Formats: sequence, structure tokens, C-alpha cells
Amino acid sequence: MQTIHKQELAISDIQTLELPRFARIVHIGLQRGVPCVWYMCDPNEPKMKMTIRCYGTGHPIGESGLSYLGTVLIPGDLLVLHYFIQNV
Repeated sequence: MQTIHKQELAISDIQTLELPRFARIVHIGLQRGVPCVWYMCDPNEPKMKMTIRCYGTGHPIGESGLSYLGTVLIPGDLLVLHYFIQNV
């Protein structure tokens, strides 16, 4: 059965998430000032690793094979972060 789950995202250049196979990311946003990803999945599926990359506005993006996930503005709008998933 499909359900929606959430994980917090690091403010880090690169991170690895373990999500159930076939998970589909439906939203990236802030909850209580923390970047989070919401995804739809069957939680009974085996886990798979996904590489997430984060770039601030104006920072160079040297990677290819990225798919855009979303943008979050850290409270106070002092930092704008753009999250991508690295395609395998």
C-alpha cells in the first residue's frame, strides 16, 4: 500500500537517502525551518540509496545527470538551497 513519508535533508553538498524502491518524491520544503523531502512509497519495498545534491544560488553546478527536486528558502531568506537527485 502506498503511503507518504518524510525525511529531513541536510544542508550539505551531498547526502545519501535510503528510500523504499520505487519511491516517488512529491515535495521538498521546510518544516519548522528544516529542509525536508516528502515521498510516496510502499514501505514494504526493499530500501535503495539515492544521492541528493544541494547547491546554493550562484554556486557552480559541476555535476551532470541531475534531476531537479525543489528549492527551499531558509528562514530569513538568507540562504536559498536547490536540491537535485543524482541519476544513476
